[in-house]
Amino acid sequence: MKNMIFKKTLPMMLAVLMLAGTAAVPAFAGETGAPLIAPNPLAAGQADILIAPSPLIAGKPDILIAPADGANEVYTVVKGDTLWSIAQKLLGSGSLWRELYDANKDTIKNPRLIFVGQVLKVPTENEEPVIGGMQIPNPFINCDTMTEAADLAGFSVVLPKAADMLQAVKGSMIQALYGDNGSDMTIRKAAGSGDISGDYNVYAQTEIAGDATLKGANDTFSLAIWEKDGYTYSVSVSQALSQAAMLELVYAIQ
Repeated sequence: MKNMIFKKTLPMMLAVLMLAGTAAVPAFAGETGAPLIAPNPLAAGQADILIAPSPLIAGKPDILIAPADGANEVYTVVKGDTLWSIAQKLLGSGSLWRELYDANKDTIKNPRLIFVGQVLKVPTENEEPVIGGMQIPNPFINCDTMTEAADLAGFSVVLPKAADMLQAVKGSMIQALYGDNGSDMTIRKAAGSGDISGDYNVYAQTEIAGDATLKGANDTFSLAIWEKDGYTYSVSVSQALSQAAMLELVYAIQ
């Protein structure tokens, strides 16, 4: 008699447990195997919304698949471009060329060798250069006049012609840019000594002419560095110049 009552009431008990949302139904005495699991495909309180499968890596259920980052900004190389000139144009300073190089090491093997049509990934505007894991702001401050630049840097500079843009680093440097963000020429002056050009290209030809070190190839030069009266100077140009033309620039800058 007890057996018959048990068999009649078993389906009702299971139905009550499932309706109550019980996750597991224990095995009855005398039965073997794991407990029965009552699957519940609905989110709690959301009876009409199915729970989506968890985005887990196969074989590693504890590691979530991270969503892909947004696409990088890109730039297509045109004739006459260098990493230096592209950094001037897009990042505000040619000295940030290494940021471009680091972002494109998968396609640029030699920073001096980029080609027309090559597509480069460019750091977005709200990204600052990263050094040693720490973000640093761009140190250059835009100035409307040479007087403003001199007040910031603590000295002035005589230029061969009016710059398209003047920038200064407080107590340290004045930078004059010609063309679109220095795409044609960049002149720098800073207190002290050493190479302040920020141009780390490897040039095939280096010559000493007077007080200046000229760098370029095939008797034309793209960079000049020199020191005078406790200051160091540099001038870099996108279109290489003859030695005479480069020295004319050097002598006009004080």
